[in-house]
Amino acid sequence: PVDSWYQRAPITAIFEPAMADFKRGDYVWAKLTGYPFWPAKINSAEQAASKGPSREVVFLGTKQRAVILVKNIKTVNEDRVKMVKQNKSGKFLQAVAELDELSPPTPTILKELEQLLDKKGKKGGKRPKEQSSAAANGDAKKAKVDKPVAKAAPKKAATSRPKKHPALVEDGMSDTPSDRDKNEALTSSFQRSQTETDGDSRVYTSASKQYHKYGFVGLGTMGYGMAANLLKAGFNVTVWNKTTVKVDELVGKGARKGESAASVASQCDVTFACLSSPDVCREVVIGPNGIINGISAGKGYVDMSTIDPETSKELEKAVMAAGGRYLEAPVLGSVDAVTSAQLIVMAAGNPALFDEVRQPLDAISTKSYFLGETGNASRMKLVVNTMIAGVTASLAEGMALAKKCGVSQRELYEILNYGPLSSRQIKNKGLAILEGKFSSTFTVDMMQKDMRLALALAKEHKQKMPVTSASNDLLLALQSRSEGSLDYSAMYKVLSEP
Repeated sequence: PVDSWYQRAPITAIFEPAMADFKRGDYVWAKLTGYPFWPAKINSAEQAASKGPSREVVFLGTKQRAVILVKNIKTVNEDRVKMVKQNKSGKFLQAVAELDELSPPTPTILKELEQLLDKKGKKGGKRPKEQSSAAANGDAKKAKVDKPVAKAAPKKAATSRPKKHPALVEDGMSDTPSDRDKNEALTSSFQRSQTETDGDSRVYTSASKQYHKYGFVGLGTMGYGMAANLLKAGFNVTVWNKTTVKVDELVGKGARKGESAASVASQCDVTFACLSSPDVCREVVIGPNGIINGISAGKGYVDMSTIDPETSKELEKAVMAAGGRYLEAPVLGSVDAVTSAQLIVMAAGNPALFDEVRQPLDAISTKSYFLGETGNASRMKLVVNTMIAGVTASLAEGMALAKKCGVSQRELYEILNYGPLSSRQIKNKGLAILEGKFSSTFTVDMMQKDMRLALALAKEHKQKMPVTSASNDLLLALQSRSEGSLDYSAMYKVLSEP
């Protein structure tokens, strides 16, 4: 096992530099004053702080961010065994298990952990996979300690290497109430002000979720899901929508109700919006009672709609004229992704605003990209959607041909999912075609709008788009039959006709 881990361990994990030069993406141990070291990931390059060089880190298992002085950061393999022994809480052990998967221990360190585990076993403890002798003998008091211990190490960690050192909890190192208190104390440390931590330049805190006020305008399928996830994550959110049903639902979940888009912007530090088209964006942002009427110096506006670069720049100009800051941030993902907070965010515009809203973006997504100047994120989203439409049109065409030439569509579907084309797109849209169920996760009308914008972008840059043009023709055919509310995988219906 040690040899296999040696082969899999990254070079940077095996040979630590003599002088730590922390870079973004490095896994480390980071320490807030008064609290133990915790597994973390470097999230930024060097930052200035009154007490010395520092780095922004994201703590594993919590997704909390803080700016930590470099003197309070250790490389991932520095004192790794000692770090693991220092804390007994279940959440800490889960964070360690996550660290082990992301940055496996070196062979030497792994061996030390295994030796420590063996040593503890010789003192009378049992390995996690073995049944507790106390439980087998009916010793209820001992069994009561052993039972939660098995839960402390996540199943995911159990497959990451032969022996999982989070099982060091076996000698009574369980997630007891006192240990949970220690963990809660660590978590609460993120709520302290910067003067109470290390004197660092800033700290992203749980308290800041309530201190900063966020607005959300536009509660369609995507907007509603994102606003709901912000509330679930504990943010202070004020919402507005043209129709009030979804507003009332979110108020029931803890949101505040805005009387108009302008009132939301006036009450909030940053206002998000997810709207259906460029025209609707102009109306809600620039029109009467629009967002710019509530924007003032220092406030931010984040537009998460899929629109063309020209409209995005128009909105930016209006927001900046009102003294505000602008960020375009269209998202990739459908209903399932927004519900499970697994969207991909493509952002461009004001870089400081992007940094400021990283925490709420984390609450709705798995990854956020900053792509530079305004317009770049809109372009990227349109390019991605042309590819999604093209893949789906090709899938629909292949399924239609399979049916007409007499081969099994179901077997084709299975072959696609086991072969090199396997993807979530093929799986979900192929199943919709196979079952003939085209209930919408993303409508024909919405996809056709995106194709129209993408083709206009291509024309501007003199790029031939035969595949996108063909996909657009299929979508237009469905619209001509009043089927624009179906999911865009219904392109199959056009292709499968006699």
